[in-house]
Amino acid sequence: MKPINNYFTVIFFFFCTLISAQGVDKFYVGMPDALNPTLTSQQRLELIEYAKAGQNDTTFNRFKNPVFLLKLDTLHQHLIVKNSSLSTFEMKILNLGTTEPIIGIIRTVCAPICHSLIEFYDLKWNCIPVPFPYPQATDWLDLEKAQKSEEGIETFQKILKHSFVSLSFQDEGQVVTASNNSIDFLSDEDKKLVIPYVNTAPLLFQWSDLKWIREK
Repeated sequence: MKPINNYFTVIFFFFCTLISAQGVDKFYVGMPDALNPTLTSQQRLELIEYAKAGQNDTTFNRFKNPVFLLKLDTLHQHLIVKNSSLSTFEMKILNLGTTEPIIGIIRTVCAPICHSLIEFYDLKWNCIPVPFPYPQATDWLDLEKAQKSEEGIETFQKILKHSFVSLSFQDEGQVVTASNNSIDFLSDEDKKLVIPYVNTAPLLFQWSDLKWIREK
């Protein structure tokens, strides 16, 4: 039985090493520069290594502007970097029940209203067509209240025709949080009209049955 026990011990350490080698920090440093052009691979490495050593969580990008490491969670394979005063880069290794994990990337730009784009890649940095049901500003509309209003639902739908949404990965599980920033785009007059009929809580999207599903 001893040889068998040794065999499983070797296999166990092999997988531990493999997981460690494929951590979110390693993928962040080794990803193609085109996916995050403000920082070179060397700058990304410095940012990660300094943070791990407890020395600094800041570096400077190609334009000599400061970059901040907001989160490095190697347990949940989640990383957030503030690339500039107007942009944030987020990465998480996701287990979607496929043959291997995939990499989720969220880019958020605030100019001045924040808006996010989400993409998915395999471990070789090939873009994967994983559909994400991107929410619209009207998804936060309280339909029951709007129906009872003097203005009617169509009025609110016209006002909320432009959607600005921030996305973020939750630490645990395969969940994306969506926050509505569309109100910031409206005039003061439209804000006063719409705000009583709009929910403020973020929307959650859970990976289930091989697709992203909005939680009720």
